[in-house]
Amino acid sequence: MTTNELGLFYFQLSISVEKQAFFQEASGLTMDIENEPSLPMGAKHSNLVLKRGFVAQDGLLSKWCEQTLGAGLSAPISTYTLSLELLNEQGNRIMQWFFYDAWPVKWQVTSIKDKQLLLETLEFTYSYFNRS
Repeated sequence: MTTNELGLFYFQLSISVEKQAFFQEASGLTMDIENEPSLPMGAKHSNLVLKRGFVAQDGLLSKWCEQTLGAGLSAPISTYTLSLELLNEQGNRIMQWFFYDAWPVKWQVTSIKDKQLLLETLEFTYSYFNRS
């Protein structure tokens, strides 16, 4: 893979199979085993962090982030299963991950243009993930 080819990929985020947003970068796709001295305690993972993307201002993802982050902890947190797809320049799926019981913990809106929110960062926590 050449440096030029790296710019041809992007990520698509979906909630319940509905396309919600597109991003240039994704990180946090790691899992480790927590352990006490000599005893495995279970799996732990990083938050899913998406960077440099856009989302419809009136879409489900925007409303969910506003409700969850805007309410603090004064309202119950709704969780969803997220699908993250790595797509090539033609929009063909190369890889896909599912994140279960996810909810947003951070979002940083850069600007609003034509009813699209331009996002610098969107971060989720979740129970577990798998790759299909």
